[in-house]
Amino acid sequence: MVYQFRTTLITRQHSIKESAHSPLKKLSQRILLNLVAELLNAAGTAETNATLSVKEAEPEEQLSPPVFTKRLESSAAQEGSTFQMECKVEGNPLPTVQWYKNDVCIDTSPDYVITYNNGEAVLRFEEVFPSRIKQNIYVKQLTKSALT
Repeated sequence: MVYQFRTTLITRQHSIKESAHSPLKKLSQRILLNLVAELLNAAGTAETNATLSVKEAEPEEQLSPPVFTKRLESSAAQEGSTFQMECKVEGNPLPTVQWYKNDVCIDTSPDYVITYNNGEAVLRFEEVFPSRIKQNIYVKQLTKSALT
């Protein structure tokens, strides 16, 4: 028995999509192929066919650099009171946020309560004392891809 396969390009369709997230237009492509399988032996032939529609895969979500949508603000607090600093960030993937005091990361310090939820980073002081805040505190944001 002899097997024979034939493929014929029927059509190539193009369309232009405009993304809501980007001003760039994307060319999308769909290809239609006619596939034929033919069998041959001493007694005769048999054939079957089908159309295969191949659509270009959608790209993964677009990466975007980290940005502060709400920056830290200079503030004043009463000694002994609770106080918090906060900022908001965006990016894709969502950035990792790290807090620094005098160029040393304080993310694991027991002196602060740090939370980070869906782009909102908060550094909370349970009690503000000048001896604990002798240096500047600032925040850095990193994309997950920058960490690897």
